[in-house]
Amino acid sequence: MPGWIDTVSAVGVVAFPVGMGFLRCVFVPDGNIDFIPGDYVSNGILATTAYSLSLPEPTFTIYHNSSTTTNPFKVYNFWKYAVEYLKYNPFEK
Repeated sequence: MPGWIDTVSAVGVVAFPVGMGFLRCVFVPDGNIDFIPGDYVSNGILATTAYSLSLPEPTFTIYHNSSTTTNPFKVYNFWKYAVEYLKYNPFEK
């Protein structure tokens, strides 16, 4: 899928041991996860850099790039889909 990487990073640090069967129980609070593809992050950096350069005077501004409010993804759904995926695509030991 464009924009996504296939490595054990971010949420993979928890998902990989679960998928391998090393970790059987994970407590996660109920809420949203903010998944953002790498190309969205790159585009956000380029857009905010261009905007900052267009300002008449340099100012210190913090920009936040997320999709939680427009595309919420529940923690429960992540684990539900991850377990369903791993049923048919198990990790090789």
